[in-house]
Amino acid sequence: MKITINDFLVTTRLDKFLKRKYSHLTQGVIERGIRKGHIKVNDAKSKAKLQVKDNDVLTIADYLTTCSNQKHIKLKKKVKDNVGVKALAHKIVNDYKIAETSDYIIINKPALLPTQGGSKISLSLDDAIKYLNKSFYYDFKLVHRLDRETSGLLIIAKNHKTAIKLSQAFLHHSIEKEYTAILQGVPSQLSGEIITNITKTGDRMVETQNGGKVSITKYQVKAVSMNSQLSLVSFIPVTGRTHQ
Repeated sequence: MKITINDFLVTTRLDKFLKRKYSHLTQGVIERGIRKGHIKVNDAKSKAKLQVKDNDVLTIADYLTTCSNQKHIKLKKKVKDNVGVKALAHKIVNDYKIAETSDYIIINKPALLPTQGGSKISLSLDDAIKYLNKSFYYDFKLVHRLDRETSGLLIIAKNHKTAIKLSQAFLHHSIEKEYTAILQGVPSQLSGEIITNITKTGDRMVETQNGGKVSITKYQVKAVSMNSQLSLVSFIPVTGRTHQ
């Protein structure tokens, strides 16, 4: 049988696409089918790691697709049918995207967009990523987060291996986070460290004099307004406290 790939938002590996579409097939069966030419891309023999894209035509031997259609239909029904989720998913791989490799996508998250879902949150990046994974056979994973009110860059891994590498890089500070803020007034010292103890009270992190965990943040004033009423300051967290 032949399948024409339609409405793909980004490229994905041939074996990943087949595994998502035909969940009854093992990785070994898929790779063997590709090697023997039972699975072709655009009428040519291929490799499992080939990146397939929109308008590619897959030729798949009938024996590989037997009994898979019903499972595929059930999977589709589980996808959240929400116009907002679909629109956000499209923005992630189009409007918000500023860079892409075969292993990750970097997006610019706008302020007021939640990264995680919750009981009082109707739409989040996590919802859109789940929609992409289920609907387009991707394996996306968000490896770090930003607060709802914060805009900035987020990295989305395209596969499990990259997700682990990036998570470890953030953990060991191989990747440095920098935040920029506009402050009312100007710090008395143009650079330095903010060292304080913070603890969780309810759903918020607050400064405390007793107990809590040490929070260290480096800062540097980048610019000052002509009337000295405002300053542009960069902040680099040394410790990785929640809502630091």
